[in-house]
Amino acid sequence: MAIYNFLRVCLNKFLNTTPTLGGFVVRNFRVHYPRTIYFGIFMEVIIRPGSELAAHLAAEIIGRELRANPRLVLGLATGCTMDAVYARLIQMHREEKLDFSSCRTFNLDEYVGLSGDNPNSYRYYMDHHLFLHVNIDMKNTHLPDGMAADLGAECEKYEQSIKECGGIDLQILGIGQNGHIGFNEPLSAFRSRTRKQALSPVTREQNATLFTDPDEVPHSAITMGVGTILDCRRCVLLATGEEKAAIVSQAIEGPMTSTISASALQLHSECTVILDRQASSKLKNHYHWMANGHKKPEVMLDWQNSLHLAANIPECRSNDCSGPLGERRAKEI
Repeated sequence: MAIYNFLRVCLNKFLNTTPTLGGFVVRNFRVHYPRTIYFGIFMEVIIRPGSELAAHLAAEIIGRELRANPRLVLGLATGCTMDAVYARLIQMHREEKLDFSSCRTFNLDEYVGLSGDNPNSYRYYMDHHLFLHVNIDMKNTHLPDGMAADLGAECEKYEQSIKECGGIDLQILGIGQNGHIGFNEPLSAFRSRTRKQALSPVTREQNATLFTDPDEVPHSAITMGVGTILDCRRCVLLATGEEKAAIVSQAIEGPMTSTISASALQLHSECTVILDRQASSKLKNHYHWMANGHKKPEVMLDWQNSLHLAANIPECRSNDCSGPLGERRAKEI
């Protein structure tokens, strides 16, 4: 703690900042961010009015990155939160000709003991929620093999495959109710790599709703490690719903701790967190608020530094969303 406080004082002087309770007010940049700042690294938090709008923003970011780099290496997540993201990407492929033909994908995790044709496997989920509906080369879609005879060797192979593709350019993440990203359960090391992970009772209970029989939920999975995730060039975490509000607040505004794996994202140099109104309800600091014709009164908006990532997103240039870049605004609110 003494070292942490010393570094905070040094950082304050270096950036000409004034420390405040739970955060920094950075004078030079005229923008309020949470305490999550490490040597010039900011975690960007964007709040949307509803879950569908939050998911659509995540999809638009993926689309923009894919258009800029057709050979994008994309890290993907599964779960109910991602359903709307993939539905929007399919729509963009059909209506806007979003091209997946050259991109490569790596999923965060897969259950141990489930084959790819099992409806509860993540391979099955990805095939039916995205891959079979767009023009992606199935040879370029990668998930860990939960049926591998040697799981240790499979984990090493997965890490090597990511390296051979040049690393992950954009990683999409959800967050579990116990703060896990991927299946990195509490006490996962921040330097951990792809490995077999025992699933906690909280995680198994959370995922039981997706199985016909709750007893069928596997007890372990292969997951990218926290360190593997942090190696990505950019990450986007999407969380929606009131049930995620408490853990989102702890992950973003609380201390970094291995008991909440998502708190490790505070270390990432380019991390964007997209929330809906409910998932943001327990946050205490000021963040970007993107609204449909209205704004959350208690959230300060600073359009001078707002949403560089939204500048080229069509939705944010329409009447549906206020405030793209700098002085320009899509619609006065």
